[in-house]
Amino acid sequence: MPLAPDECYFDVKALFAGLNVVTPCDLAPHVRVEQILENNLVAQSAQIAKEVLLGIASDADTPLRPVGGLAYRVRGHRLFAVADERLSEISRSNAAAIEAPKVAFRRAMILLYGVDLVEAGTFVTEVDHLGNRRIHSYQFNTSSLSVHYDVASVWEENAEELRRLYSALTDDYLAKGDGKPLAVAIDRLGRASIRADSIDANLDLCIAAEITFLFGVKRGLKNENIAETVRENARGFFGDGEFFWDREKVSAILGDSYRERSDTVHGRKFNDVERLTRLMGLNATLREVLKAALRAHVERQPTKLAARATWIARKAALERGDALVPIFT
Repeated sequence: MPLAPDECYFDVKALFAGLNVVTPCDLAPHVRVEQILENNLVAQSAQIAKEVLLGIASDADTPLRPVGGLAYRVRGHRLFAVADERLSEISRSNAAAIEAPKVAFRRAMILLYGVDLVEAGTFVTEVDHLGNRRIHSYQFNTSSLSVHYDVASVWEENAEELRRLYSALTDDYLAKGDGKPLAVAIDRLGRASIRADSIDANLDLCIAAEITFLFGVKRGLKNENIAETVRENARGFFGDGEFFWDREKVSAILGDSYRERSDTVHGRKFNDVERLTRLMGLNATLREVLKAALRAHVERQPTKLAARATWIARKAALERGDALVPIFT
């Protein structure tokens, strides 16, 4: 459908530090993940901004660091064509449309790798109904780039998996449906990966675990029962080997994680080297557990009612030694 005079396209390029795109990949119509630049991101931020805006290829002689990104087009409204009383409403609508593909892509990469992508910058160009282009806005972010980040790669072998996750994450299930809390769990899982402090990462992961394994459970659990219920539900989730984790190991991982969380919030332990070293390994393992569990939630999209019934049925079957009902089907 052609644009109306008061409409426009927003062409967006969102850069991510540490994203290495070996094989460019179309995730959806007008949404493409690609290697945009290979420059030293912090030292040459101004040069990168210029290159992105003007479409200039990066200099092959500069120090290399992967700067992949998401290039996409969304439909919006031209602000100067909007009546004053609707300006705030349309501005929010434009912002939501611009952010949505970027958020879905970041969450897909969290579920694929267990790590959050560090945003390096977002560049937006407006295209009107006559094809006229102007820079709508741009920002270059260097505030969080000093933290450690892992390199996440996109190549031909994982493109289809990424495409499937991206599609699931653009569905209304997370935005408006029963799965809304799961979006918070995914974001916490990603945030834990870029925390400078292992103790903070542990708190993020325990929040994500609580949402994941209490999904559908009736409210009103006493504090002392939360950790036990999370462990029991995790045992039920991984009880049939479908997700390759041993259920007793998963129960131990969550038990150890919650003990660390409790020690932190009650001020019982400090940041000694031994504890931080132990937490690094524990956090890395819990991240992998949560990746598997959250992917199943996102791809199978259970209602809260169905999830509650599944937890109860699978835990009862484990106690009896019976075959387990399928998870979230």
